[in-house]
Amino acid sequence: MGPRRGITDHPSSPSPGGYFDAREVAALGRMLRWGARNGIIGSNPLDGVKALPHLRPKDGRALSPEEVRALLDASPERWRNLW
Repeated sequence: MGPRRGITDHPSSPSPGGYFDAREVAALGRMLRWGARNGIIGSNPLDGVKALPHLRPKDGRALSPEEVRALLDASPERWRNLW
């Protein structure tokens, strides 16, 4: 069994994988929701819990025409049709 992990652990924790990722929390939520619907548990303790904000949101900006030209110029010939 791997290291113990918790939702509140900070990503900069020295322990590798010291926090749950969104897929794990979503899977847990689905299991708890199923258990509540089928009367196995009284209620889903994750109901109403919102996702935490991303610690490192992506920039998301488009490349400028100059950056596109530099990318194409620096790319190998065989890759240029992909860009």
